Amino acid sequence: MTAGGERHRDEQAQWFGENIRQNRERKKMSQGDLAREMTAQGWPWHQSTVYKIEHGTRRTEAFELHDLSRILGVPIAHLFWPPAEVNEAAMIDRDIALLRRAWEEAAQAAERLLRNRAAAERSVDRSQDSEYERVRQVCGELAAELDELTLDSAVDAGIERYENPEGS
Repeated sequence: MTAGGERHRDEQAQWFGENIRQNRERKKMSQGDLAREMTAQGWPWHQSTVYKIEHGTRRTEAFELHDLSRILGVPIAHLFWPPAEVNEAAMIDRDIALLRRAWEEAAQAAERLLRNRAAAERSVDRSQDSEYERVRQVCGELAAELDELTLDSAVDAGIERYENPEGS
């Protein structure tokens, strides 16, 4: 192997080790924690094994790599990326997670709104012809709220708040 090839392989081992360390720390795992997880998968790892891998002085077998990537929660390919690429990809992964969480919260809020609207509509239907004037009056107020507080108006309000944050 040429000196350039060895240098490239050493550089990749450093990237790999750095990526292992970053992903281990992201999961709030110590080197000992990772060694125990790998041992539980049938690999006789110790804290020193993790140290050597993170410092590029020990290579991993393909099957070890499979279990390692699963434990760390990252695709195998990500473990070989240059650190700058890993950091940038991690920021994008974070954005994906935030987007999914916001979408889920919006979906749950939409479901709550629709459930509450259905309950309010049943109340109006049940009580609009009440013998009590105050009940009929409150039903009228509730019907007006139903006209105003729709899913579309909630989405419009969210867009308005996004576009004009000072007005919120």
